[in-house]
Amino acid sequence: MRDEFTEGIAVCKSQYDLTRHKILALRAKAAKDYRKQNPWPFRLGDATMLLGLLFHGIVYILTNALVAMKEPTIQFVESNPVTASLYQLETSWLAQLDYFAFSIHLLLLAGVIFGYLTLRNNITNHSHMKPYVFLIVFNLLVTFLDMSNNLGYYLGGHITTLIQVVT
Repeated sequence: MRDEFTEGIAVCKSQYDLTRHKILALRAKAAKDYRKQNPWPFRLGDATMLLGLLFHGIVYILTNALVAMKEPTIQFVESNPVTASLYQLETSWLAQLDYFAFSIHLLLLAGVIFGYLTLRNNITNHSHMKPYVFLIVFNLLVTFLDMSNNLGYYLGGHITTLIQVVT
């Protein structure tokens, strides 16, 4: 009787693994079919996310350029300590903090991209579109708010003033 029970568990476990694999395969097929039936929301989402990420980079570059133009006496130092040691460049702990903040920003952007791709590839019906659309709108809202106000310029100006006071 014990052997029959053990064999039954083994059969159930193998059937569970097969069933789980089938469910995942069916879900992936359903998501692919849904993307084929409704291509425009996904194309629009791809385009807006691409524009949002492009604007993130533009905002970052323009903010730094505006701060450098406002304060032309700023001495730029290398923020990466490894590069500074390789090329005998001057480094600062404030520049290293900026490098750390930039690294965190890139990690957050990587998280947004990962979330976007995960949501995009797991949509099987209209109700699954809500978090997808929310992520796109949130990304664009944050980007355009950063572009439309002078928050980055304001913070950058204060950081450069702090750097000048410390050095």
